[in-house]
Amino acid sequence: MTLQQLKKDPSLIITKADNGNITTVLDKERYYHKINKMQDNQETYKHLKTNTTASTTQDVNKFVTNLLESKKITKKQALDWKTQIPQHPVVRTTEITKRKQHSPTTKFFSQTHLPTG
Repeated sequence: MTLQQLKKDPSLIITKADNGNITTVLDKERYYHKINKMQDNQETYKHLKTNTTASTTQDVNKFVTNLLESKKITKKQALDWKTQIPQHPVVRTTEITKRKQHSPTTKFFSQTHLPTG
């Protein structure tokens, strides 16, 4: 079955994996079930009443500036580490099937922070 054929199936989600040039094909119902289960986990996620992206970005940029001024990092590192255009965190989930030579299939489930507000 080709990728074009898979894209026509409404029961599937096709997305790029976080790492590498890998395309993943996921069962849509299973995907949304896992997303909802993750969001319900109060130990991992906390609903924020306000968006703290701007203040957190400002704190991180000040910290990076202090590292640069104390000569603990280079100018290039400071430029790489500072956030120029802050964006609020988003949910990104991908179920990846990774095959290792001479081993059974291993599944990985990656996640990042939830959006605020």
